[in-house]
Amino acid sequence: MPASAVEQVLEDALRLFRWRYMHQRPAQTSKGWRTALTGDRGFPDFVAVRRERIIYIEAKGKTNKLEPEQVAWRDAIVAAGGEYYLVRPANLDDFVRDVLASR
Repeated sequence: MPASAVEQVLEDALRLFRWRYMHQRPAQTSKGWRTALTGDRGFPDFVAVRRERIIYIEAKGKTNKLEPEQVAWRDAIVAAGGEYYLVRPANLDDFVRDVLASR
C-alpha cells in the first residue's frame, strides 16, 4: 500500500470520527512536485484536533523512510509534549482504532 493510500484511509477516518484536520498536499510545478510553505521543511502530513487533543501524523508507505527534516520535526514535537504518530500500512488499522476512534 503506497503512502497515498494510507493518506486516503486517514482522511476518511478523521472525517468519520469528527477530527478537525489539515493535510498538506504537494502540487506538480515546472520544477517537479512542490509543497508551498514558509518555514522549516518536513512538517508532518496531518495535524488533527478533537476536543482537548492535538495530534501530528506522518503517513508513509511500507518502506518509505523519514527524511532528516521529518525526524527533526518528530523530535521537536515529542520534546514539546506533543503526540506524534508515524503511520504505515502495517499499523494503520491499529492507529485508526486506538487513536482516532478512541475517546
